Amino acid sequence: MERYELLGDAFLKFSASLYLTNKYTTWNEGYLTVIKSRMVSNRNLLYCLMDTDICQRICSALFKPNSAWLAPLSSLPSNLLDLLAKFPATVVAMLEPKDFYNLQLTETEMKTGQCSGEKLERFAQACVRNQSLLAGNVNVSPDNEINMYAYQYVLRDKVVADTLEALLGVCVKNYGIHRSFRMLEYFGICKSEQGKSLENLLDLKLNSAQLRTNVSRSEVNAFLLNVEHLEKNLGYQFKDRAYLLQALTHPSYPTNRITGCYQELEFIGDAILDMLMTCYIFERFENMDPGKMTDLRSALVNNITLACICVRYKFHLFLLYENGQLGEAIKTFAEFQETQDHRVTDQVRILMEETSNELDPYANDDDDDDEKDDVMADVAIDGGPGPLC
Repeated sequence: MERYELLGDAFLKFSASLYLTNKYTTWNEGYLTVIKSRMVSNRNLLYCLMDTDICQRICSALFKPNSAWLAPLSSLPSNLLDLLAKFPATVVAMLEPKDFYNLQLTETEMKTGQCSGEKLERFAQACVRNQSLLAGNVNVSPDNEINMYAYQYVLRDKVVADTLEALLGVCVKNYGIHRSFRMLEYFGICKSEQGKSLENLLDLKLNSAQLRTNVSRSEVNAFLLNVEHLEKNLGYQFKDRAYLLQALTHPSYPTNRITGCYQELEFIGDAILDMLMTCYIFERFENMDPGKMTDLRSALVNNITLACICVRYKFHLFLLYENGQLGEAIKTFAEFQETQDHRVTDQVRILMEETSNELDPYANDDDDDDEKDDVMADVAIDGGPGPLC
């Protein structure tokens, strides 16, 4: 389940990013990030799955006969079960086996399946006493061996959310990305607009930055120096270079009034990169355990690795900014990487940590990482789903 959960988690974040970017085209990255975090949160996924009957089918523990099996015809009195159902699981969890042993059911009570009113009242008082203790902030886990006899099954919120992510992962693995978008609507995570199917979410495009500002192609090209060389390094030729201009524009570069800065595209590119790397690792390493998959993905898509890739292919030379400290930081990092033959080493990590401590967070080498995300978003938006698939 955990391998599929990892794949489903990446698909969920990828889908949420595309959905929000297409639905709220005028929102900035900050708003989009907040809404996305709420959409993919465990609490929201819990509510979405609770609307179905899937929660009743989840098995969150290994079968252990000594603690998870009831012998045939073994049951508590029916009126006692009705009483327990009126109290929260934490109250029932505070009960001890001796509370049930003290019932001392008679042969008649065992045959009828009903305990006497006196015993039921005594048991109810024990439950009320436990409930009053809970009001005193007593930390009690709902997990208890009594749950089995009370026909209560405790599921953590995270278990339910992880199950939903695993189901999405199974859909992606067996039916592909396009058809898996239907599951988002089925679970109520995303709602399609009239005339727009979530199944075609990859086909939806952002409004062209060039069309929004009604500028000519030559005006866009005026900001892009030696753009043909950049496209050659990328292995992709842009239909609308306004996207490329936006991806290369740092927030400290006000001269570009045609497009916004790269932050909007970074929001999309980060989700695309995470999704592609997760799919690659999932397919390439079929026997790798989920923990190692997570570590490998983190190693491949972290700021340091992406910054090194940008410098290796000289993408940093095309970044548009007007910040002296940022320029010096990028220059220092690029020169150091040349001496290391563009390898990702521990010395690179130390250098970036020192640089981050010396500079304002507004100007650090994370911009190389952001640039890599932005370029990936450009290719996806400019070329449609083809470059992704």
